[in-house]
Amino acid sequence: MGAGVPSLVVSLWPVSDQSTAALMQSFYGNLTLAQPLTKAQALRQAILTNARSYPSPGDWAAFTLLGEAD
Repeated sequence: MGAGVPSLVVSLWPVSDQSTAALMQSFYGNLTLAQPLTKAQALRQAILTNARSYPSPGDWAAFTLLGEAD
């Protein structure tokens, strides 16, 4: 954030590559012009979607948004 980025999605602990890839694809898919969500809403929706495919909270609960949520 010191480099000037307005926000970051970070993981609080190590998460499997497969569940992280699925979550990030869903997150960025939620940030389209056709579906105008804030970053916070997009991350929440991605986590809810990921939780269906990866029911263990260790695979999705680690992700959080730092900085600007919109």
